[in-house]
Amino acid sequence: MQIKLPEAILSYPSLGKPAKDNFDAEKAPRFKCDLIFPKGTDLTELNEAIAKHIADDFKGKEPKNMPLKLAETQIDKETGLVKSLYDQGDYFIKPWSGEGDPPALISPQNKPGYAPQNFKGGNLVNVIVNTWAMTTFSGTIGLGLMAVQWVREGKQVGSTVNLNLFSEVPAEPINFQP
Repeated sequence: MQIKLPEAILSYPSLGKPAKDNFDAEKAPRFKCDLIFPKGTDLTELNEAIAKHIADDFKGKEPKNMPLKLAETQIDKETGLVKSLYDQGDYFIKPWSGEGDPPALISPQNKPGYAPQNFKGGNLVNVIVNTWAMTTFSGTIGLGLMAVQWVREGKQVGSTVNLNLFSEVPAEPINFQP
């Protein structure tokens, strides 16, 4: 079932070239991204599609791997340590498509062929996904990445770098001896 999702914040996009999975080197490269839905976003259509898969494909029992995840932790304000990349109460999904099946990249004017380098973390996007179920092994409801439309620039997602932590490098290389 194809669904046009509500406007989302793009994170970790690999839309122009398939990328390896950071946690499973055995997986084939994929086109992928994370999509963040701020607290309060209406995700009714996606939730209904998930519920239909649970009823039809899993006989009413929730599978082990669900596509819609709630960010339950955030940055610790005292230590500054990241507990989650997303704000508490936000939802996120990780749709993907296989190496030979790139998503359509759409301009704000609804024209295909928009350059992948335009899609950066923090941009606001519209996305079409298809939902699917895999009842074997652990059970999964997945989201196929079909098309991504660039809407507008947004606030950068993730951490920033404090370049003041660097100091000037000496002109002559230091001769290190083992």
